[in-house]
Amino acid sequence: MAVNPGMEIPRNKFAYAGYKGGYEPGVLSAALLLKKHNDDWYCLTGSWNSDRGAADERKFRELLQLAIYAIGGQE
Repeated sequence: MAVNPGMEIPRNKFAYAGYKGGYEPGVLSAALLLKKHNDDWYCLTGSWNSDRGAADERKFRELLQLAIYAIGGQE
């Protein structure tokens, strides 16, 4: 999980970040395992399904990125 972080991970907030993502037409998914420097662990998952064609990958990644920042305590 740690080879490709998949997202922008603020290293000053997280000691470890593991990522697994997947996609197919109309479906996006991602799971992140995050460890803060204080030894707290977090699991963040998300999925986006669209029956109208391609899912909005940019928006999906933006929402996950905001969640990472919130967990890390950044604005």
